[in-house]
Amino acid sequence: MQKTRKFRITIEGEVFIVEVAEERIERLRKILEREERKEEAPAPKPYGENLVLAPMAGKVVSLKKTSGDSISKGEVIAILESMKTLVEIKSDKEGVIEEVLVKEGDFVNFNQPIFRLKTS
Repeated sequence: MQKTRKFRITIEGEVFIVEVAEERIERLRKILEREERKEEAPAPKPYGENLVLAPMAGKVVSLKKTSGDSISKGEVIAILESMKTLVEIKSDKEGVIEEVLVKEGDFVNFNQPIFRLKTS
């Protein structure tokens, strides 16, 4: 007869009693530890902090700024067309446009970098 252990598990407030073969317990422990480490690790910023990202997928209709231009927080720096609607992209910080990463007419994805900024 196979040795087993019983565990009490609570999921979203509901309690379950689970019986697990001892030979599987160590394997489950390793899986749970690995999952715990994943949850504890901070999510990396995909592109860095000094970028203006597309707030949605769409077509770049107009770039209001170019490399070397100074910008203020809240200033409109580009316009996207998404689902037949024009959407203003505003800078969330002030600084200088270091690099324009797209061209007018380009299609961008959600969170795709549009501008790289130099901030102080």
